[in-house]
Amino acid sequence: MLMRLSLAVGLLLSPAWPQTGGSSVTGLLIDPANRPVPSVEMRLVSDVGAWSVETRPDGGFRFTDLPPGNYRLRTSVSGFEPVDRPVRLGNRPMTLRLRLVLATLKQEITVPEQENRVTTEIGGNRDAVSVERGLLDNLPVIDLDYLTALSRFLDPGTPGAAGTSLIVDGMESRNVGVTPSAIQEIRINQNPYTAEYPRWSRRRIEVITKTGADRHHGTLNFLFRDHRLNARDAFALERPPEQRRIFEGSLFGPVGASKTTSYLLSGMRESEDLVSVVYAQGLNGTIVQNAPVPQRNTVASLRISHQLNDRNAMFWQVNYQDRWQNNLGVGSTVLPEAGAQSRFREDEFIFNHRAVITTKLLSQFRILLGRYWSPTNSNLGQPRIVVSDAFTGGGAQADALRTEVHTSITWLLTQTVDRHTLKYGFNVPDWSRRGFHDRSNVDGTFYFASLADYANGRPFSAVVQRGEGRTVFVEKNLGAFLQDEWQVRPGLSVAAGLRFDWQNYFGDTNNWSPRLALAYAPGRSRSTVIRAGAGFFYDRSGPAPIWDILRFNGVRLRRYVVSNPPASAAALDALLP
Repeated sequence: MLMRLSLAVGLLLSPAWPQTGGSSVTGLLIDPANRPVPSVEMRLVSDVGAWSVETRPDGGFRFTDLPPGNYRLRTSVSGFEPVDRPVRLGNRPMTLRLRLVLATLKQEITVPEQENRVTTEIGGNRDAVSVERGLLDNLPVIDLDYLTALSRFLDPGTPGAAGTSLIVDGMESRNVGVTPSAIQEIRINQNPYTAEYPRWSRRRIEVITKTGADRHHGTLNFLFRDHRLNARDAFALERPPEQRRIFEGSLFGPVGASKTTSYLLSGMRESEDLVSVVYAQGLNGTIVQNAPVPQRNTVASLRISHQLNDRNAMFWQVNYQDRWQNNLGVGSTVLPEAGAQSRFREDEFIFNHRAVITTKLLSQFRILLGRYWSPTNSNLGQPRIVVSDAFTGGGAQADALRTEVHTSITWLLTQTVDRHTLKYGFNVPDWSRRGFHDRSNVDGTFYFASLADYANGRPFSAVVQRGEGRTVFVEKNLGAFLQDEWQVRPGLSVAAGLRFDWQNYFGDTNNWSPRLALAYAPGRSRSTVIRAGAGFFYDRSGPAPIWDILRFNGVRLRRYVVSNPPASAAALDALLP
């Protein structure tokens, strides 16, 4: 470990003391706090001799009867940098003020290579996946998308409408919050039967981000891909002119000269000029064209971390994302006119506080406040036309607006009692006000069995939506857990926990999740560890089913499916109640 403390050496002139004979050097020796340093030997050395005096209780010293010439004033005090200052004496006396500088502390620590051995620790299962920064830099990952690449290690057969849990720095999060180069480590299948998280390890990705440092460190990535290296698309008349550009980077280090405050800044700009190939059949023959599908994505985050003292640390973080895409859904038999434009804008603020309450009790508190706004607009405001095995045209009929204001709160406590490690706490994974303005199929979607039926205006079916498409609700998710990790003896560890989760709109209050895991090493060598575990796991529904329940309740919003309807939206509207 290398710690550097630097203070300026001040050698300042002050009023001269009276001279008794010849030339003289007088001065004052002080420490970095401007306090006098007594009983220190001061040596004045030249080619003609050496003189030595000791500082008085007030830190003063004096050399007298010195011939003119060049000297070196030297002294050494334990814990401070040695003083070795050139002095040039003439016929007039010289007065000096010397301020000591704290010595640079250097300490070498030899870290032995970690043995690849089995252990009876509850979280030491050998089938866990841990990818640190050095390996992440060398992974052949396209577009720096580490999470998608490593998600292949997750269990694809595990049910769950809400998808995979993302744990960032020990807290359940909606997104990583930082760009890829600011990720320090990614873990999968850590501690499978812990009660701390609702989902089991095969549906959970844990991310550890970079922390502050005493020096500035940065990473800049530029990725570029061009269509000239693509293979030719068999359905395209010419190779689609695609291009992808990604600028990504992160910078972290101390704020100014502070030893207790640091920052982490990360950002990414993705510009994707993608192209979808349209290959459809129209009334006038085959339709083959390249349709541009541009995408833009901007992500940025800033974290300020501050170490209050040895027991308290906190950070503040803001996250920003703005994603835009045009011609959504275009390609294959879907014509560009039936595409839509979508946008997603999200802003978040995070506060995290970590406190060592006692030597055996650790507290970690985190709160997140955020909002997002996500509209989808059809490129063409006309009914949607779907001709089986031919083309999809008209408007997209996909107009909608999703909004959300949300918060997430977590408070975790870790306590050690003898051979027990207790973990307990509660979390609010999501407490949000969600709005959904559904204006899809307002003009209707008409289905035709063939191009001939389309030419003659004979749809076999139509879907149209009527009613109040605006739905607002508050989603509430709560969770709490208690877990005891007990080192029964050196070769046996047991972890028992209980978790409870609750979600509104479903009236289900019996979601108690007991979890149990053990690790046993038989014999004295402990070269073999037997692991076993069991537990109940409940999953949250996510907002989509709640939206469907509220808006399609038979009163608020109605979706009609009409057989053999008229070919115009106005005539179809006249048939509806």
